[in-house]
Amino acid sequence: MAGCITRCASLDISTYVSAWTTARNHYGPVPAGMAPADRLDLYNVDFGEYNEWLTDWNTIHGGGKVDTPALFAQWMNWRLSIGTAALGNLPQRKREHVGISCAPCPYDTQADDVRSALMLGFTPAHKTDHGIYYMRVAQRGTSWGFECTDSGCQFLLENGIPYFYA
Repeated sequence: MAGCITRCASLDISTYVSAWTTARNHYGPVPAGMAPADRLDLYNVDFGEYNEWLTDWNTIHGGGKVDTPALFAQWMNWRLSIGTAALGNLPQRKREHVGISCAPCPYDTQADDVRSALMLGFTPAHKTDHGIYYMRVAQRGTSWGFECTDSGCQFLLENGIPYFYA
Protein backbone atom coordinates (compact mmCIF):
# COMPACT_ATOMS: atom_id res chain seq x y z
CA MET A 1 0.00 0.00 0.00
CA ALA A 2 1.37 3.40 -0.98
CA GLY A 3 2.54 5.47 1.97
CA CYS A 4 2.18 2.51 4.32
CA ILE A 5 4.57 2.26 7.22
CA THR A 6 6.30 -1.04 7.95
CA ARG A 7 3.98 -1.78 10.86
CA CYS A 8 1.02 -2.22 8.48
CA ALA A 9 -0.31 -5.76 8.42
CA SER A 10 -0.99 -7.67 5.22
CA LEU A 11 -3.70 -10.13 6.23
CA ASP A 12 -4.84 -13.30 4.46
CA ILE A 13 -8.63 -13.01 4.11
CA SER A 14 -9.30 -16.42 2.53
CA THR A 15 -10.70 -17.86 5.80
CA TYR A 16 -11.39 -16.69 9.35
CA VAL A 17 -8.54 -18.82 10.70
CA SER A 18 -6.04 -17.49 8.15
CA ALA A 19 -7.11 -13.89 8.89
CA TRP A 20 -6.66 -14.52 12.62
CA THR A 21 -3.32 -16.29 12.15
CA THR A 22 -1.80 -13.60 9.93
CA ALA A 23 -3.03 -10.84 12.26
CA ARG A 24 -1.57 -12.58 15.31
CA ASN A 25 1.68 -13.33 13.45
CA HIS A 26 2.00 -9.61 12.76
CA TYR A 27 0.93 -8.17 16.11
CA GLY A 28 1.48 -11.10 18.49
CA PRO A 29 1.33 -13.22 20.39
CA VAL A 30 2.50 -15.50 17.55
CA PRO A 31 0.24 -18.59 17.39
CA ALA A 32 3.09 -20.96 16.47
CA GLY A 33 4.80 -20.14 19.78
CA MET A 34 1.73 -20.99 21.85
CA ALA A 35 0.51 -24.28 23.26
CA PRO A 36 -2.42 -25.63 21.20
CA ALA A 37 -4.89 -25.11 24.07
CA ASP A 38 -3.75 -21.49 24.58
CA ARG A 39 -3.92 -20.84 20.84
CA LEU A 40 -7.51 -22.16 20.70
CA ASP A 41 -8.49 -20.15 23.78
CA LEU A 42 -7.09 -16.93 22.29
CA TYR A 43 -8.81 -17.58 18.95
CA ASN A 44 -12.12 -18.17 20.75
CA VAL A 45 -11.70 -14.96 22.77
CA ASP A 46 -10.88 -12.91 19.65
CA PHE A 47 -13.69 -14.45 17.59
CA GLY A 48 -16.13 -14.02 20.49
CA GLU A 49 -15.29 -10.31 20.79
CA TYR A 50 -15.68 -9.94 17.02
CA ASN A 51 -19.10 -11.63 17.03
CA GLU A 52 -20.21 -9.47 19.96
CA TRP A 53 -19.11 -6.30 18.13
CA LEU A 54 -20.79 -7.41 14.88
CA THR A 55 -24.06 -8.27 16.63
CA ASP A 56 -24.06 -4.98 18.56
CA TRP A 57 -23.22 -2.93 15.45
CA ASN A 58 -25.97 -4.55 13.37
CA THR A 59 -28.49 -4.16 16.21
CA ILE A 60 -27.71 -0.46 16.72
CA HIS A 61 -27.56 0.36 13.00
CA GLY A 62 -30.34 -1.94 11.78
CA GLY A 63 -28.02 -4.32 9.93
CA GLY A 64 -25.64 -3.64 7.10
CA LYS A 65 -22.44 -5.43 8.11
CA VAL A 66 -22.14 -8.88 6.53
CA ASP A 67 -20.01 -11.42 8.38
CA THR A 68 -17.04 -12.33 6.12
CA PRO A 69 -13.40 -13.28 6.63
CA ALA A 70 -12.47 -9.86 5.15
CA LEU A 71 -14.54 -8.03 7.79
CA PHE A 72 -13.02 -10.24 10.50
CA ALA A 73 -9.52 -9.37 9.21
CA GLN A 74 -10.40 -5.65 9.23
CA TRP A 75 -11.71 -6.00 12.79
CA MET A 76 -8.61 -7.97 13.93
CA ASN A 77 -6.32 -5.32 12.43
CA TRP A 78 -8.23 -2.59 14.27
CA ARG A 79 -8.39 -4.60 17.52
CA LEU A 80 -4.67 -5.36 17.58
CA SER A 81 -3.31 -2.09 16.19
CA ILE A 82 -5.64 0.32 17.98
CA GLY A 83 -6.53 -1.80 21.00
CA THR A 84 -10.32 -1.50 21.08
CA ALA A 85 -12.91 -4.07 20.03
CA ALA A 86 -15.22 -1.37 18.62
CA LEU A 87 -14.14 -1.06 14.97
CA GLY A 88 -14.06 2.61 14.00
CA ASN A 89 -14.71 3.88 17.54
CA LEU A 90 -11.58 5.51 18.92
CA PRO A 91 -11.89 6.44 22.61
CA GLN A 92 -10.17 9.51 24.04
CA ARG A 93 -7.47 7.50 25.82
CA LYS A 94 -6.40 6.02 22.47
CA ARG A 95 -6.28 9.42 20.74
CA GLU A 96 -3.90 10.93 23.27
CA HIS A 97 -1.29 8.36 24.22
CA VAL A 98 2.42 7.81 24.66
CA GLY A 99 4.02 4.84 22.87
CA ILE A 100 2.44 2.39 20.43
CA SER A 101 -1.19 1.85 21.40
CA CYS A 102 -1.17 -1.81 20.34
CA ALA A 103 1.66 -2.62 22.75
CA PRO A 104 0.55 -2.55 26.38
CA CYS A 105 3.15 -3.38 29.00
CA PRO A 106 2.69 -6.88 30.51
CA TYR A 107 2.51 -5.16 33.93
CA ASP A 108 -0.46 -3.05 32.74
CA THR A 109 -4.02 -3.97 33.67
CA GLN A 110 -4.86 -3.67 29.93
CA ALA A 111 -2.59 -6.65 29.15
CA ASP A 112 -4.51 -9.88 29.54
CA ASP A 113 -2.92 -12.75 31.46
CA VAL A 114 -2.10 -14.66 28.25
CA ARG A 115 -0.09 -11.70 26.88
CA SER A 116 1.70 -11.21 30.21
CA ALA A 117 2.55 -14.89 30.50
CA LEU A 118 3.87 -15.04 26.93
CA MET A 119 6.08 -11.97 27.41
CA LEU A 120 7.26 -12.69 30.96
CA GLY A 121 6.92 -16.43 31.38
CA PHE A 122 4.57 -15.78 34.31
CA THR A 123 1.56 -13.66 35.21
CA PRO A 124 2.46 -10.75 37.53
CA ALA A 125 0.76 -10.83 40.91
CA HIS A 126 0.30 -7.04 40.77
CA LYS A 127 -0.52 -5.00 37.68
CA THR A 128 -1.10 -1.25 37.56
CA ASP A 129 -3.28 0.81 35.25
CA HIS A 130 -0.88 2.56 32.87
CA GLY A 131 -3.60 4.86 31.48
CA ILE A 132 -2.35 6.49 28.27
CA TYR A 133 1.15 5.00 28.55
CA TYR A 134 2.15 2.09 26.33
CA MET A 135 5.44 0.56 25.20
CA ARG A 136 7.66 2.33 22.69
CA VAL A 137 10.41 1.10 20.41
CA ALA A 138 13.73 1.46 22.22
CA GLN A 139 17.32 0.28 22.20
CA ARG A 140 19.42 -1.15 25.01
CA GLY A 141 22.99 -1.74 23.94
CA THR A 142 22.77 -3.69 20.69
CA SER A 143 19.24 -4.96 21.38
CA TRP A 144 16.12 -3.35 19.97
CA GLY A 145 12.76 -3.97 21.58
CA PHE A 146 9.90 -2.33 23.43
CA GLU A 147 10.22 -0.25 26.59
CA CYS A 148 7.40 0.73 28.96
CA THR A 149 6.74 4.50 29.10
CA ASP A 150 4.72 4.57 32.36
CA SER A 151 6.50 6.11 35.37
CA GLY A 152 4.17 4.19 37.71
CA CYS A 153 4.84 0.75 36.21
CA GLN A 154 5.22 -1.98 38.84
CA PHE A 155 8.43 -3.24 37.16
CA LEU A 156 10.00 0.24 37.22
CA LEU A 157 9.04 0.77 40.85
CA GLU A 158 10.52 -2.59 41.90
CA ASN A 159 13.67 -2.57 39.72
CA GLY A 160 14.48 1.08 39.12
CA ILE A 161 14.54 0.71 35.30
CA PRO A 162 11.68 0.58 32.77
CA TYR A 163 10.50 -2.84 31.62
CA PHE A 164 12.19 -3.78 28.33
CA TYR A 165 11.06 -6.57 26.01
CA ALA A 166 13.37 -7.72 23.21
